[in-house]
Amino acid sequence: MQSKNKSAVEKHLEQALANENLAQHINCSCKGACFFNWFYVALFYSAMHYFGAFLESRGQHLPRVHAGDEGALSLAKDKFVYIDNKEGKSMSAGEDYSALFDWRHDACYKFGTKFFPKDSKVGIDALERIKFVVFSQTKMKIKLSKKKNFIVEKLTNNELKLMREAVDI
Repeated sequence: MQSKNKSAVEKHLEQALANENLAQHINCSCKGACFFNWFYVALFYSAMHYFGAFLESRGQHLPRVHAGDEGALSLAKDKFVYIDNKEGKSMSAGEDYSALFDWRHDACYKFGTKFFPKDSKVGIDALERIKFVVFSQTKMKIKLSKKKNFIVEKLTNNELKLMREAVDI
């Protein structure tokens, strides 16, 4: 698929997966703390692009700023929600988005902050909950092909059910 023919949702999903793959590479390759802070930077930017895909699927755009009343953090707290009307369940990804933002901020701007690979599960779990909210809203999933191309596909009801069980909703 040519880049110019891709929807904004697909572009955000692709960038989200690219950042997620970088975070996974850092998590697997960086055994010490020397570069591990970048794991949280990559993880947050993955979450940001997943949130961008979520918003675009609703006809909205990702704000250009993180903070403030019109920033992405405020918007995520209000709008980044999965609602299952059939079962009467809901889950907000806003808190996970905010936590990843805070960890990214600390990793970049708080001198002396060190994160370690043993603590990465908390961040990975937050991103998985975010992905569930996004994939359930967009009804799309993304993966990397064997040829390292991004593939956006329709999410099946069974896949959504398995994801719902994995994030415990």
